[in-house]
Order: sequence, then C-alpha cells, then structure tokens
Amino acid sequence: MISFNIKGVRAYADTITLFSRHPLPTQIYKDVRELQEKPLVYEITPVRGRDGSALGYQFLHSIHQPRIATLQHLARLPRAKASVHAVHIAFDFLVSDPKEALSAREYFCTHLRQTWRRPQDCRPEFNSFYWKRDRKEARNITVYCDRPSKTGGGHCCHLELRFTGAEACARAGLSDLAGLSRGIDALATLKHETKLAVVDPIRFDRAVERLARKYFPTTKSRCSTTWVEGASVELTVSRLGTKMRELIARSMGVAPVEEHDVLRIRSQDIWDSRHRALRSALVEVPWEEVCPRPVWHAWR
Repeated sequence: MISFNIKGVRAYADTITLFSRHPLPTQIYKDVRELQEKPLVYEITPVRGRDGSALGYQFLHSIHQPRIATLQHLARLPRAKASVHAVHIAFDFLVSDPKEALSAREYFCTHLRQTWRRPQDCRPEFNSFYWKRDRKEARNITVYCDRPSKTGGGHCCHLELRFTGAEACARAGLSDLAGLSRGIDALATLKHETKLAVVDPIRFDRAVERLARKYFPTTKSRCSTTWVEGASVELTVSRLGTKMRELIARSMGVAPVEEHDVLRIRSQDIWDSRHRALRSALVEVPWEEVCPRPVWHAWR
C-alpha cells in the first residue's frame, strides 16, 4: 500500500567519472574549473599485474553535477586520452515532508528489484540502502531520504542508478558525453534497470505449497513426523508447507509469518531466492502507477 504522494520526479546526471592512463592536458583542468566553478577532482591508483608487480597508474577524474557546457567540452577529448568510466543517474522523487520521504524510501527498499543480477545480499549503510555490497560493482542502486533534492525541489526520496566500468556505461547507453549533455530518456532507463513488484500472499502460499509437494517424498523418507505446538505429529504436505513458509520468510528477515507479514518480504529477496518457484508470487507494479514521468534536469 502506497502511503505517500510523489509530486514530481527530477532525473539528472549526478556524477561522471573519466578514465585516463595519463594526466589530462593542463588546459582541460583549467577549462573545467572555469565551467564548473570548482576543480576537476582526480584519483591516482596503481595498476598491477597478476603477480602484483606495478605496471603503471590510472587516473579517475570525477565531476559532480556536470554542467551542459562541461560535458560538451569534455566530449571533444579523443577516446585515447579519456573515456567514460562511471555514471550515476539520480532520481529525486519529490514529496511534501520528511515523513513521506521516509515512506517512499521504505516502499522502494521493499518493492524495488534490480534486473539481471546474481543473487547476493543487499546492504544498509547509515541512512542509505545499497542493492549490492561492493560499491565498485558494475551496476548498483542506492536509496536515501535524509537530504533535500539537489535540484532545489525540497523534500525527496533520492534513488541512484550507478554504472561503473566502460562496458557497463556502454551497455546502459551512457558512454557518450555529448548525448548526456542533451539528456536521456530517464523513464526508459529506470524501467530497463529496475522493476517494482509486491508479494501476493495467495500466490506466495501456492508457490510454497508447490515446493512442499516437490520436497515431500524425500523429506518423508528421512523424517515421518514433525513437531506442532510441542507434540509429535505425522508429517503431511500441509504441515511441511507451513514449516517451509516460516523458514523461507525468516530467511528473508520476516517473522512471525502472518498474511500481512508476507507483504514486508523484499521483492529482491524473493527474486534472488534459490527457489525459483517463489517468483510467481510477485505482482509487477508499473512505474506510472507510483510516480509521474521523470523530467530531465540539466545543470547549467
């Protein structure tokens, strides 16, 4: 159930990182400082071979909230000198007050899942929530709500799609700085990288029952009884299903397991479960039902 009202969505490029084997020409640093009104920050990291020997250095140049003129200027650089290494596309879901921002954060943390990923635990960190533990993953998502919109829109729930590595940026269509300066179809990117889904309690019970029927013969052969309220009773498909339902929910951080508790299971945990049959319990929610179409915000 949605307990917040999103007044608007502003999407923008939050951070751009360029990769180069050598420092950029001095004039580039001067130009970016003038265009951005702040210096071009860079990080130098060593490049090592498989045996640990030093092969050289790489330079990562980061620009926060890059302006149109800055992107157009950097787009003229030859790829041999610098290439796009990381792009963070941000979405500010504008709401009326901090309470609604927190409700939106809880909704996205529970019902948003990342497409095309290998199963792994999500990670809360301070006031943020990350969909992958390693920040250097090729694709990651983060959500937080404790800061106002960087676009000046007031209270918001901030969601970021983070792409790291030239290959990940190219697959997402974000490796062209000139194209980024013109803006992107933010809604298409959001739909491509994420899905919203809620857990249907009836579908969840049916999926668990199918799993119970699948594992009942082998479980019965090993243990013909189970414990119910302190008494040993005969194991049946129904009783095995009840046990499995509780174990599955507890493994996903939800207990006790009443019907309304099932709704608190994260859709990402359902999707990542080794029991693929549980995916049938998810009911997809179109982004259009949750928020209006994102408007691209260009930094000037």
